[in-house]
Amino acid sequence: MEVSSDKEATHIGEMLLVTINEEPPEGVPQHDPQACVERELFPQGTPTNRRTSAPNSIDEKSCICEVCGYRAVQPSALKTHMRTHTGEKPYSCDICDYRAGQLGNLKRHMMTHKGEKPFACDICEYRTAECSKLKLHFRTHTGEKPFACNVCDYKAARKSSVDLHMKTHLGTHWLSTGVKPFECEICQFRTTSSQHLKTHIRTHTGEKPFTCNECDYRTGDPSGLWAHRKVHTGEKPYSCDTCNYKAAHSHNLKVHMRIHTGEKPFTCDVCGYRAGRLNNLKLHKMTHSGEKPFKCSDCDYQAARKSSLVQHLKTHKASVSVAGETLDNTCP
Repeated sequence: MEVSSDKEATHIGEMLLVTINEEPPEGVPQHDPQACVERELFPQGTPTNRRTSAPNSIDEKSCICEVCGYRAVQPSALKTHMRTHTGEKPYSCDICDYRAGQLGNLKRHMMTHKGEKPFACDICEYRTAECSKLKLHFRTHTGEKPFACNVCDYKAARKSSVDLHMKTHLGTHWLSTGVKPFECEICQFRTTSSQHLKTHIRTHTGEKPFTCNECDYRTGDPSGLWAHRKVHTGEKPYSCDTCNYKAAHSHNLKVHMRIHTGEKPFTCDVCGYRAGRLNNLKLHKMTHSGEKPFKCSDCDYQAARKSSLVQHLKTHKASVSVAGETLDNTCP
């Protein structure tokens, strides 16, 4: 088929003749002849996609994951997706040992170091660095639990919670088997989570990559930083329904409630002593082991409790230094 010299042939599904010398349709810029082609081929309201229409467009079959069937728009997107199968994580945090398979995930992670939390709950004061976490948080207000166990009536707001719960039926959950596969090479600490082990290792290395942007506080545990920030905000959203006690964290309220219930879940394996707080049990066990970690710098006195050492030091001088703190020990 021959086309006259004052006409251009464009092949998009079929041969279309566009007269360049003609005035373009109203509203279409003269410098964009392709827009004229699309206006002719696709009536108003019909979606167009030049990339998929082009003669050299990417073969759709080349963008399908051979492992799970995932379809990607571009090869680069498929490459990123494949990392979910290979475990490749090329993007690393230069502050801690976090690694990510996607650059966007690394950027969101960096907000935890900077303290940036642009996504805010409009019901309470909760803020987060990730939109997905805000959606999960909203379920604490709505009570929505869309993920259900297919064996029992257990439901959860997170799929990961159901996956973990299912192991209790299969007998593979650590609560059922007692297995904690991640072990510290320095001490006897064991855990069910590799992330918990990484956090624990920092107690040995002294690494504290998470910093408060309002004071000099540093910590090796990101949850510790989140907890610390409430010192500045004064936020105490958890209230005791028996007395006027308020807490910044749900765990503190849970421990406090044992005062009312009399619950003492921590038991000494030597004498049967029971405590409502784990720290109280640790202090009690020192009476059996004879351990006295707090030592007087002026004499041979040793104590199991810091408060006992402070009391002793008052016999030596008016002010003392204990664990880096200068304390006024003048008796009233």
